[in-house]
Amino acid sequence: SKKEKAYIRYESAPAEQCQIDWGYFGTLKYGQYHRKVWCFAMIESYSRMLYLEFTHSCKMDLFIGCHIRAFNFFEGTPKEILHDNLKTAVIERDGRLVRFNERYLDFLRAHHIVPNACNPYQPQEKGKIEKGGIHYIRNNFWPLREFKDINDLNEQASKWRDEIANVRIQQTIQDKPVNRYQQIRMRPFLKDCIDHRETKFKKVYRDCRIWFDCNYYGVPYGVVGKEVTVKADNQEVIIYYKTQVLARHERCWEKHKGIDNPNHIKDLLKNKTRAFASKQQEYFLCLDPFAQEYLDALNNANLPVKKNIQHLLKLKDEYGAHALIFACKAAIKHNALGADYVENILLQQRAPAATYLPVVMKQEEYNSLIITEADLAFYDNLIFTNNKEEK
Repeated sequence: SKKEKAYIRYESAPAEQCQIDWGYFGTLKYGQYHRKVWCFAMIESYSRMLYLEFTHSCKMDLFIGCHIRAFNFFEGTPKEILHDNLKTAVIERDGRLVRFNERYLDFLRAHHIVPNACNPYQPQEKGKIEKGGIHYIRNNFWPLREFKDINDLNEQASKWRDEIANVRIQQTIQDKPVNRYQQIRMRPFLKDCIDHRETKFKKVYRDCRIWFDCNYYGVPYGVVGKEVTVKADNQEVIIYYKTQVLARHERCWEKHKGIDNPNHIKDLLKNKTRAFASKQQEYFLCLDPFAQEYLDALNNANLPVKKNIQHLLKLKDEYGAHALIFACKAAIKHNALGADYVENILLQQRAPAATYLPVVMKQEEYNSLIITEADLAFYDNLIFTNNKEEK
């Protein structure tokens, strides 16, 4: 018969060690999409006090964030963290030689915590978290429950942790973990000095959005093309440009959704309107040097510039640029400002020229090009000069 292996039970001193582990718990459905669910669990080895948190990712940002929230819960840090060969923590292993992730080491080093990875295929080395953590959560908390989203899941998990897991009589220590934990004191943890949110750097697309975690989040139009910083937790996504907060959005767990702030869209529309108005003014000023004098006169008379410029450009299309400028000069001479007076002068001068609908180009940017009408007197002068040279 197969010979059973013997092991030595090891009990940690108070506040000396915490054991951690990840566990996969299927998926949660958001709309028509599913997101994977993992559970991060940490146990203080002496008291068997448990912290747990469910996430939709095992990435390094969340891994470190889970540590920080666990230390907040324990109100301190241990001297040692024990775990198996997690991909987020251990990059490479050759026998007893272990190469840890540099970012993970930097985090632990700042708090004087020593990481320790178990030998491969030796689950008994972290038996406290193996049986009292993920296995216990999977069999005691998870069955026969329904969850609306990740926040609802974590709310139920926290309630179960405080009302059941940490107040039960734990079999090995024959005491309640919460009672035994009150006998120890962890090393102080400066919880307010660390930003534990998930952090990404993103470029703003031309539609005033960034792509983050399978969704589009809107930002103000002024940062299009720039790189912004995205920081997110389970409740909120905040977007920064340098140190300025650009946008705050409720985090969406569905996929391929557009999350916009209506105020950002209003600001963009206002800017488009202002840009269109400035293009019309630019077009009017290109007609003749006198156009600037007429525009200044409109401003000085406190008349609506945008409305009058639009009207004048329509008259230009009907009567031609030269006739329009002549009528504007006559209007200023008689101190009769406004497009209505200019139109009356044009009507008195002659009938409108034949009008044709403008050609609409497929490329939208070509439709807003400003083309100045050629001065025919230039060509008359050119012909006269050439004839003179030939003689």
